[in-house]
Amino acid sequence: MSNTENEHAFSIELRSRENLKSVRLGDNRHEQVFIEGFLGQLLELNLVERSMLEVKGVNGTLRLDIDEIELKKYVIGQGATASR
Repeated sequence: MSNTENEHAFSIELRSRENLKSVRLGDNRHEQVFIEGFLGQLLELNLVERSMLEVKGVNGTLRLDIDEIELKKYVIGQGATASR
C-alpha cells in the first residue's frame, strides 16, 4: 500500500480492550477488514498542523491524515457521496 495524495492513513488508539467492540480480519490480504469500538464522550476535535484530524474521546483517539482544504470540502458537502 502506497501513500499517495488520494489515500489517507488512519490510526486508532484505545485505552483498553474493553473499548474495542469488534475486529474482523480475513485470511486473505485483499479481504475486507472491520474495526469497531467506543471513543466515549468526545473531549477534543483538532486539526493538527493542518494535515491530521484528531478526534479525542475519554476512551481513546482516532487520527486521520486529511488536510484542511479536503476536510472543509467534505464537511461542507462538496465532493461528499451518499453512503445510504
